Amino acid sequence: KSDKDFLLVNTIWKKSRWEIFYNILKHDIIIISSLDGASNYAVFCKKLNKKVIIIDSFMNQDFDLKTFADLIIFKGKNAQKTFLRLSKKKKINYEICGCIQSIFIKKNRISKKEFFKKYKLKYKKNFVFFPHGPQYLADKYKFYANSFLDIVNVIKKNKYNLLIHPHPTFFNRIKNKKFKNNRIRQIINEHKIDSKDLYNSINYAEAGITISSNTF
Repeated sequence: KSDKDFLLVNTIWKKSRWEIFYNILKHDIIIISSLDGASNYAVFCKKLNKKVIIIDSFMNQDFDLKTFADLIIFKGKNAQKTFLRLSKKKKINYEICGCIQSIFIKKNRISKKEFFKKYKLKYKKNFVFFPHGPQYLADKYKFYANSFLDIVNVIKKNKYNLLIHPHPTFFNRIKNKKFKNNRIRQIINEHKIDSKDLYNSINYAEAGITISSNTF
């Protein structure tokens, strides 16, 4: 409610995918963001002879490879080549127009000195850790919790700075109540970084660490 840019977009909230399908009927050109999870809507649109434009809007490679579109707008040449290789499509209609997240990166970029000062980092080298959401802290995922603690211990033992970027669902109240691990939560809270510093943390880190994740 406090984000002016978000409020200017005048977002219309829908409670289910069926409401989205119903609204598609009212328009001739449908713009879908992003490439991940776009196929269900794209297939529905094409059955009704709607024109479909898909925007590759996120800085990841979670591509829905079965997507059908009249035009795909990629964030970069590498993303376009990766999509063609993975989807095994010989030809697609596309444009390359960059990614809105690149504006976010530029807007929030700070120097290495400022970054170290902001997080009061003691050592010269940083490692940024990207854990999953709280559902992986359930008892049936003991391997995950143990791996999490092993990673943290190795980094601290070798006197490196530990930075943690929590998965967005870490802030989901329902999941947090259902899946509790106070020890891990304490570690995350102690070392977490602001979301706006995600790319600064990557830029100033020796390496990024994940446990069975597609983060890159």
